[in-house]
Amino acid sequence: MDAMRRPSAEARAVVVDEHSANLEVVSDRGLLPKVQRAWLLPLALIVLISVVILHGIRRGEFDYNVDEAQHGVTGLFLADAMHDLPLTHPVQYAYSYYAQYPAVSIVHWPPLFYVFEGLSFLAQGPSAYAARLR
Repeated sequence: MDAMRRPSAEARAVVVDEHSANLEVVSDRGLLPKVQRAWLLPLALIVLISVVILHGIRRGEFDYNVDEAQHGVTGLFLADAMHDLPLTHPVQYAYSYYAQYPAVSIVHWPPLFYVFEGLSFLAQGPSAYAARLR
């Protein structure tokens, strides 16, 4: 009776070999095709870098970091200028704006920088988040 219940060592080896052959076939297929697996690492890196860069994007240091405040005010100046379009007296508009907000500093950085920041303020409203998305 014991011979009926327990398979012989040869029979067990055959069963183990069949199971290992099935495992090899399953492991060759993988969860994703090779083409999709090639994109997995760069995609994971992009997501990780985005999370690190965008962490704390809404927090501003406008009272501590003077440069950030000047960039924000200059971006607001261009956003207001794009909204108001002072075509008849642009210099007078700039002087009156500077008298109200003396942190305007257009000459420190290239003006295209502030144009994009002003467009971001026009699209999303003046906020630290919009200033950092330029």
